[in-house]
Amino acid sequence: MLCPLAGGCRSRQRPASVRTDTGKGDQVTMSNLPIGVPITPLPRRANAAVVGALIVLAYMLATGQPGDLGATVQQELRSPLLFLVSVQSLVIIPLIFLAERVIPANPAQKSFSPSVVVDAFMMMILFPATHGLAIVATRPLGHWLGAHAGFLVLDATRSWPLWPSVILGILIGDLGAYVVHLIKHQVPLFWRFHAVHHSQANLTYFTTNKIHPFDYLIEHFVLFVPYFFLLPEVTEQPKAVMVVTLGLLWFRAPQHANLRTNFGPLRYVMVTPQTHRIHHSAEPAHYNSNYSSLFTWDRLFGTQHPDDISYPPTGIGDPGYPEPRSYRPWDLLGSVTAQLLYPFRQLRS
Repeated sequence: MLCPLAGGCRSRQRPASVRTDTGKGDQVTMSNLPIGVPITPLPRRANAAVVGALIVLAYMLATGQPGDLGATVQQELRSPLLFLVSVQSLVIIPLIFLAERVIPANPAQKSFSPSVVVDAFMMMILFPATHGLAIVATRPLGHWLGAHAGFLVLDATRSWPLWPSVILGILIGDLGAYVVHLIKHQVPLFWRFHAVHHSQANLTYFTTNKIHPFDYLIEHFVLFVPYFFLLPEVTEQPKAVMVVTLGLLWFRAPQHANLRTNFGPLRYVMVTPQTHRIHHSAEPAHYNSNYSSLFTWDRLFGTQHPDDISYPPTGIGDPGYPEPRSYRPWDLLGSVTAQLLYPFRQLRS
């Protein structure tokens, strides 16, 4: 069986709580974190590496046009694609909420809560801005790849019609997302940012894009490379981008919802609410599994968990995670800020 890890894909479990020495005589307890390796507080060199990455990102943005970020975000907000996604969401969200009433994975879960409001804010406000930032940040990378590795670009795909471009685009993005997702769980530094997405103990549709900006930038940078070489004109084929985006929205919408369904036989080829809930599980037995986004690459690479009937509790098991406790605006906005700072505080712990 194929495996993308040199050490094999067999799940490496660890106790629900791990106590680690910081080197200063004190100990830190890391509870119930669904990652592939034990987490220890990062040394000063690692913190310096994070600061260095911030400087590099700032340099990449500074070397572009000063108004690129604002112009790109405005362009995204005015695009027909965003309009269609918004209209489609107005249909999807009521359907999801209705289905959650009929077949809930957790019947005790409320459809509306302060944490859901925070997730909705991060999905509808923060995520589009982060996407605009990612587009601007990858432009220098595209220029560099074109100047130094342009001979590797697959020019044959430039003249492809719509549907072959759509199919290749989906396959590239989905397989790439699987690999990046696995890396986020196996590398402690990346996990600290990805943990924001996994923090939600009450999964909803809005959890889909509850993503820390650094977490999304990591994924965007990695996925940009195969798209650049294999499908260089994808951004110049707006119909292809539109079909892929709208199609994925329908297929991925139920994955984070509070739904008790595994789609029957479809679970063998596609990710379902049940299989993705296993990925978000707070139970150690489910760690290191079900990384796929659309198609079940896990079955090919040996990371699919055999449990296809359970609906476990979710979250990262950190009682100190800054969830909002009320609907007061300052409490909600304070929670958003604290959640964005959470990974950096973990780096300092």
